[in-house]
Amino acid sequence: MSKFSKILRSTVSDTQDDPNPKHNSTSALTDFKNMQRAIENPTSETMQPDTVLQLQGTIGNRSVLQLLRKSGVATLSMIQRNDTWKTARGRKKTTKKKQPRFRGIDKLNDHFQRHGDGDGIGPSYSTKFKYQSAAAAIINGGYDDTGSAYGFTYYWKDSTEQFVVAKNGDIITMYCPEKGKERFYEQFD
Repeated sequence: MSKFSKILRSTVSDTQDDPNPKHNSTSALTDFKNMQRAIENPTSETMQPDTVLQLQGTIGNRSVLQLLRKSGVATLSMIQRNDTWKTARGRKKTTKKKQPRFRGIDKLNDHFQRHGDGDGIGPSYSTKFKYQSAAAAIINGGYDDTGSAYGFTYYWKDSTEQFVVAKNGDIITMYCPEKGKERFYEQFD
C-alpha cells in the first residue's frame, strides 16, 4: 500500500464518523474508489480533473503532482486553472511574458491621479487599470520611438504623444508632456 493510499484511507475513515450526511453518501464512496484507482494506477483515464481536484484536497498538491508526473497527464497548474486536459509528454514548456505593471498599487494610484486624465493633452482613462494597460501596451510594442539611459527605458508614442518610462520591466510613469517629443529626447542628452 502506497503512502498516498494510507493518507486517503485515514481521511475516509475520519469522514465515516462524520454526522454530516453528504460525507456518507454513495457518491462519496464512488469518489473514494475513483481516487483509490488513480493512486494505484495513475493514467490519463484514472487522473480525470474531478478526481485530481478531490485528491488535491485529500493528499495535497505536491503528492498529486507526483501522481500526475507518473501518469504523464497535465500539470497541476493546468488543472487549477480549469484548462483543457492535455498530456504533458512531448510538449514544449511555454512561459507567459510578464506584463509590465507599476511597482505597487500606491505608485499606480499616485500616477493615475497625476496623469490619468491626460493632463489636458492626451487621452484620459476611466480607471487606473486602463491607464496601466495603456502604458503596458506601449511598452509591448505600441511605441514609435524608444531608447535607454541611466538604467531606464523610455518609450514615445506619436499618435497620442504619450511618454512612458520603465525600469526592469516595471512601469515608472506614463504621461503626455507639455514639451511633446522634446521631453523624450531630453533623456539622452
